[in-house]
Amino acid sequence: MPRNGNFESFWNYGIVVFYLLLYLILSWSNLYRNRLKIPKNVVHWYRNILIGATLIWLHYVVNLFDFTMYYIRGTIFYSFLIYVFSYLFLSHHKFNLQKYNSSNLNKKLSKMLFLEVKELFETEHIFLDNNLTLNMISKKLKIKAREVSQVINENAQQNFYDFVNQYRIEKAEVLLKDSKYANEKIATIAYDSGFGNVTSFNTAFKKKNGVTPSAYKKG
Repeated sequence: MPRNGNFESFWNYGIVVFYLLLYLILSWSNLYRNRLKIPKNVVHWYRNILIGATLIWLHYVVNLFDFTMYYIRGTIFYSFLIYVFSYLFLSHHKFNLQKYNSSNLNKKLSKMLFLEVKELFETEHIFLDNNLTLNMISKKLKIKAREVSQVINENAQQNFYDFVNQYRIEKAEVLLKDSKYANEKIATIAYDSGFGNVTSFNTAFKKKNGVTPSAYKKG
């Protein structure tokens, strides 16, 4: 912390603030580039951590011009951030424990079943059925629909519909760039990707890619 009137301290403090800014820029950039490659809840956690780091950086910037009560204000500020993140973390995991506390699936069995779920999606392409439900998958795997939901939630960090739509959107991305579909309507691509209607297709596609299927096709 620089002392008032000490140029060297100000200079060193400014360098720290500058390097923190570079770290934040690189971190936000990295998160943005990889946001579609990692589970959504993980993205949210990284985002929240970076928001906290950004607030800390802003606090350093403010102290560059106003040093009064730095230690008291800084302690209160950092304690508040720790409290908020701890609360969010504990409440999230408490919820998950309560949600599946009556389940008979342990982690090992959950992972094994998840591999079977993925095989249905990646080998049999079950997601192309626009009437696909949890019950349909549960009958194939001979387990309860609730357990299918648990397996997907625990291993993919997604709910059932987001998990299914992820495969459908990936299929749509391929079809949108396929020359055989160059003259096909968006509705045709939506149905051939497993979506039941164009509206849900457009919504899910834009949520993942930030652009509509039509714009993606042109790009």
